[in-house]
Amino acid sequence: MSTRPYHVTGFSLSVLIHAGLALLLMPLLFAADQKPLEPEKPIELPLELAMFEPKAPEPDPVPTPAVAPQPPPPVAKTLVKPKPEPKPEPKKPEKKPEPKQAKPVEKKIEPKKVLEKRVEPPVKLPPKPVEKALPKPDPAVLERRLAQQRQQALAQQRAAEQAELQQQREQAAAQAELQHQRQLQAQAAADARRLAQQRAQQEAAARAAQQAANATPVMSSPRFRQRPRQPDYPRAAMEAGVEGTAIVRVTLSSGGSITAISLHRSTGHAALDAAAVKAVRGWSFMPAVRNGQAIASIVQVPVNFRLSD
Repeated sequence: MSTRPYHVTGFSLSVLIHAGLALLLMPLLFAADQKPLEPEKPIELPLELAMFEPKAPEPDPVPTPAVAPQPPPPVAKTLVKPKPEPKPEPKKPEKKPEPKQAKPVEKKIEPKKVLEKRVEPPVKLPPKPVEKALPKPDPAVLERRLAQQRQQALAQQRAAEQAELQQQREQAAAQAELQHQRQLQAQAAADARRLAQQRAQQEAAARAAQQAANATPVMSSPRFRQRPRQPDYPRAAMEAGVEGTAIVRVTLSSGGSITAISLHRSTGHAALDAAAVKAVRGWSFMPAVRNGQAIASIVQVPVNFRLSD
């Protein structure tokens, strides 16, 4: 036979009883501490309910086969009520401290310190030196001093003038020396140019003399191997009555042969000029002789055209 339902029922009854007592006592406790002027809310206190489970029954002893034991009487299980926990005392509401009124702070007025002025002893000033009266200068001494100063100033002025004159002389001398040097340089340059011209003229004369000595001589009166033949008078010029003289230039070798021939001066008529050159080309000349030796020469031969001849 199980005793579990009885145990639960007894425990439930105990819980209900404690809860009822707590509900009844709480208003009374709050009412005693409550102030009429400052109502406070009730403080809810949690209830802690502890459940106690009874000890399990001991197992039945095993019967021996020899003796048939009688079943033991049922053991009545008692419900152990839990000890009531001490009721928590409700906390009294803390009284709020009333704000203290600040006491006015009294300022201590300290008396002003009176500074004592230090009276310094008067400073004794040194006595002013008594200026001695200067003696009046002697007029004669003063005059001598002024005369000396004038002489010194005059000497300085003269020295300055002398220095300026000396400087001017030196500058003039330097200028004259510079001018003289320039003149000398110009004279030397002129002399050099004159000498150069003279030298050039002398050299030119020497070259001309050498060229004249080495040049082919020009002869106006040539010599002939045979008597020259008269030139043919052109018929047209004769019919027209044209006259004139032509000069023919002939270059002869050292053997006397003609190396070159040209018209040196014209008659003014081409027909007469051509007849003169043709006639001279057929002439036979003798070579020129210098120092007993035949040399080349130039011969200028006049050829006349006259109708009266």
